[in-house]
Amino acid sequence: MGVCVNRIGTGAITIEYKKFGVQLNVQATVLDHDRIVMKVNPEVSELDFANAITIQGSTIPALLTRSTNTTVELGDGQSFVLAGLMYSSSANVEDKVPGIGDLPIVGNFFKTSKNQQQRQELIVIATPRLVSPMAAGTTPNLPGEGMPKYDPSTGKMLLNTGQLEDHIVKYGLMR
Repeated sequence: MGVCVNRIGTGAITIEYKKFGVQLNVQATVLDHDRIVMKVNPEVSELDFANAITIQGSTIPALLTRSTNTTVELGDGQSFVLAGLMYSSSANVEDKVPGIGDLPIVGNFFKTSKNQQQRQELIVIATPRLVSPMAAGTTPNLPGEGMPKYDPSTGKMLLNTGQLEDHIVKYGLMR
């Protein structure tokens, strides 16, 4: 998305293209005794048309950015939760029939007014895991290779051949 930048001293306005949305930067360092230190930098940015400018007929929105950073030390397989970067806004939006909506008393029948409220919060849940090197000459299993071989087709489930129930009990989903 293009964002206007005023170059100091030149008086010229140029447009730089910037990424926007949710971005999560994580830098992990492994310490002794299977401890992991992570520097976590979440950033949320969105277009702000309320502060947009118009240049030669093109509207260029501003960029509204919220960010924070923290450092977390965890053990292998431990999880952490990072919450915050909250945003709330409210706006009163009025729609009316041009001309008639501006008339006193009668104009109220030709317009609507809505109060819009918006709240956002970013929540990050992460679980770092240490990966051990494989022995030389071995290859990792493909995803799903360790799973039991059964066909979960619709026909077998509808006919209730019992195979589905066996798998449900086997994996502890129901007793």
